[in-house]
Amino acid sequence: MRKPVVGTFLTLDGVEIMTEWTDRAGAFLFGRKTYEIFAGSWPKSTDPTDKIAMALNTRPKFVASRTLDKVSWSNSIFDC
Repeated sequence: MRKPVVGTFLTLDGVEIMTEWTDRAGAFLFGRKTYEIFAGSWPKSTDPTDKIAMALNTRPKFVASRTLDKVSWSNSIFDC
């Protein structure tokens, strides 16, 4: 069984290096709004040297939503 870990990235200047956080994540859990924001941009980031993009685009993404009808980002799973 996997251990759930919550990661929040927030800084005063709005900049945070997420590499260390995404390196440790085996999967991601998103709410609908965050999923829609991320799914609108991260799939376009295909540079294999971008560790954050590679983690977000290749690892499982679980989406919690009662209003979302479908997901299109690869490796995304949702349940309402």
